[in-house]
Amino acid sequence: MYYTQPIKRVLKLLNTTEDGLNTKEVTTLLKKLGQNKLPEKKKSNLKLFLSQFANFIIYILFFALLISIAIPIVEHGSDVKVADFSDAFVIISILLLNAALGYFQEKKAERAIALLRRFSAQNATVIRDGKKQVIDSSSLVPGDIVVLDTGAKIPADGRIIDSVHLEVNESSFTGESNAVKKQTKELKSSTPLAERTNMVYSGTTVVAGRGTFVVTATGKQTEIGKLATMVQTTHSPQTPLQKRLARLGRIIGISVLAVSLIIFIIGITQMVPWIEMLLFATSLAVAAVPEGLPAVVTITLAIGVSQLLKRKTLVKRLRSVETLGSVNVICTDKTGTVTENKMHVTDLYIDNSIIPTKKFKRKNAMELLNVLASCNNATLPDIGSPTELALFSFADKHHVKRQSRIDEIPFSSSRKYMQTTHEQNGKKYSYLKGAPEVLIPKCTSILINSKRKKLTTAYKKKLLKANNSMANKALRVIACVRKTGSDQVFLGLVGMQDPPRRGVKEAINLCKQAGIKTYMITGDNAATASAIASKIGLSKTVLEGQAIDSQDEKQLIQTLESVSVFARVSPQHKVKILNALQKSGKVVAMTGDGVNDAPAIKNADIGIAMGQQGTDLCKDSADFVLTDDHFSTIVSAIYQGRVIFDNIKKFIVFLLATNFGEVLIVIFSLLLLTDQGRLLLPLLPIHLLWINLVTDGLPALALSVEKGEGKVMKRGPNNPKDSILKGSLFFILAAGVLVAFSVLWLFSLYQPTSIELARTVALTTIILFELFLVFSCRSKESLFKVGIFSNKWLVLAVGVALGLHLTVLYTPLSAIFHLVPLSLNDWVRIVPFALVGLVFFEVKKILSSKL
Repeated sequence: MYYTQPIKRVLKLLNTTEDGLNTKEVTTLLKKLGQNKLPEKKKSNLKLFLSQFANFIIYILFFALLISIAIPIVEHGSDVKVADFSDAFVIISILLLNAALGYFQEKKAERAIALLRRFSAQNATVIRDGKKQVIDSSSLVPGDIVVLDTGAKIPADGRIIDSVHLEVNESSFTGESNAVKKQTKELKSSTPLAERTNMVYSGTTVVAGRGTFVVTATGKQTEIGKLATMVQTTHSPQTPLQKRLARLGRIIGISVLAVSLIIFIIGITQMVPWIEMLLFATSLAVAAVPEGLPAVVTITLAIGVSQLLKRKTLVKRLRSVETLGSVNVICTDKTGTVTENKMHVTDLYIDNSIIPTKKFKRKNAMELLNVLASCNNATLPDIGSPTELALFSFADKHHVKRQSRIDEIPFSSSRKYMQTTHEQNGKKYSYLKGAPEVLIPKCTSILINSKRKKLTTAYKKKLLKANNSMANKALRVIACVRKTGSDQVFLGLVGMQDPPRRGVKEAINLCKQAGIKTYMITGDNAATASAIASKIGLSKTVLEGQAIDSQDEKQLIQTLESVSVFARVSPQHKVKILNALQKSGKVVAMTGDGVNDAPAIKNADIGIAMGQQGTDLCKDSADFVLTDDHFSTIVSAIYQGRVIFDNIKKFIVFLLATNFGEVLIVIFSLLLLTDQGRLLLPLLPIHLLWINLVTDGLPALALSVEKGEGKVMKRGPNNPKDSILKGSLFFILAAGVLVAFSVLWLFSLYQPTSIELARTVALTTIILFELFLVFSCRSKESLFKVGIFSNKWLVLAVGVALGLHLTVLYTPLSAIFHLVPLSLNDWVRIVPFALVGLVFFEVKKILSSKL
């Protein structure tokens, strides 16, 4: 509560004086309180690598790995050879490849974020031992006296003890786009944090004036430090894909274990040797588990990362990529996200009318432009308060230069205007700019169409009415006056605002078409929030933070149905809004750039930080960082997220269809195929691994680069509650049955001749069947409409997969896989059966389109 105490009392409480602490006191406090650094929570490299294995399908692969290690040992005993563990080596390769891909992608994102760091103040000017000195800001302690000048970043929280026109930009902290004028008087205990004008906060920036403050908090005790601690104790929610794959993995895993156990018991009761039944159970597990799925998902998301980077979106967490496709709510900060975080002159009142800047003509208001340029202390591009920078920039744009001055009366909160005095040809005159309600009553005349007219009381009321009209549009309005002797000439009014970014309105409209609702949540005042909302296509109805305090979660959920703009909110309010949205089943993307956004960004399903103006804490909390800070980039990223999800669904359906066929083949072989009490497996475990990794994996990966299908942003978001297999069960079941029939029919024909030839035919049939089938998985449209060669990567993947299989067949590798070369006559028999699936589904598509 230092802001409620007089300066002397504050210094006494902190055991310091205006001459600062001495070296001994600083050393003691550093040992006791630690350095002035924000807490960091880093995941070790080992922990990051091991986290890649946290997947139910991976657990099943570990189970299959153990069995594939145990079987050769049991079968061969001391005669076991390295070659006997070929299945185990393949499974280990899959596990390591998947983990390595995820690990390196997340490390790459960490390095990219490190390059974006530019938030922490490096040095601070302090008074210690009665002397001014520059120190590393990390060694600051409570009681230090810090000296501030224009442009300085504030390194710790503190109570101001001296202020000379000191103004601080706290937009990254409070959401206010206007600079805050600082003073030294104590305040009431009820004063909200954003209005504590006698305090400064770590991470904010001095934009004008100079001052001195005593440090009251450092490190994690600062306001930004408290937010950082809040962020680190929050865990990011699971993505919809993680939930879906976990659910799918559990279903597959439980089904495999249950069916394997039942069949193992049946086999034992039929007097089949237990080692063969164990081999059979392993084959069933390997057949049912899409081994390539984790690796293909990881690679697809990594490809999505590069595609998003082209769209100016840096991905920090790989698994969050597909979640973009499920987003149905965007909660965005106003300042710096929807708006430019830069004041601009938007309207002027001259010659009896309010005109927008695009209709402004320089020749009509030269004297007004002279006031903006000369009664001003800003320096382009960014030295000075946002207001003065906006005014000076407008004058500079119209090629008006600053006049030399001979005197200045600076702006003060009591005077409410600034005055500069100039001299030309021996004549002195002054320019004034400030609050209209103060300057207009002082004026004696007005300039209209370059002619001076007497300013009557009635006319002054008209000017004040024009001021109110501009202020009601949430503009910051100043009056411009020229004073010569006792004559004060009113020159005009200038209205400024932090305007919406270009393209934001169009992006919000596109969100509406895509079934995504946008909420604007800001720390700024209600009038400004309402004005900006009306310009970007949101409802002008605004709810303030105090009203959120009085509502419970159920009431807030109802409020969120009708209100889309919130003002004067705290970080806690943002989290409360977010929790209410998530409780109602929404998938929320939270955007922002300030430290006040970090807790909500961390809690959101998708946290999006601004790369250019965003704070380090905000970036560290986010899943994505926009490199151009444009709201419209979010919509572009959501489009890409939807395409990525669609492609993930395509290859999951493809992999499960082929795996279901493999399961049917293995199960029917137990029921139908025996040789004198011994099992006849059409496919061995190594064959199934070969299918699932190479001939399934490569084409599935090529499906991940399919282009967006149809009107991606004209449909609603993906429902996270829907199964990833919604609408695809018929395809999976039909494809499985067709491939099982084709393989088992040919295997039964060849088996009496040679078991190895029969297995070679069976393996080749299923591989060709799947390489043809993958073309039908590309789209719901007919292959002839989509184009056979429109996905060149798929054509290449199919060619490579076929080439690899031919290499295994016609080289010494065939012995490792227990295969034999096929004759031309064998191929003639195989191809028609392999085409069954493609022909069936393409005919179905054509018939469906005509019905």
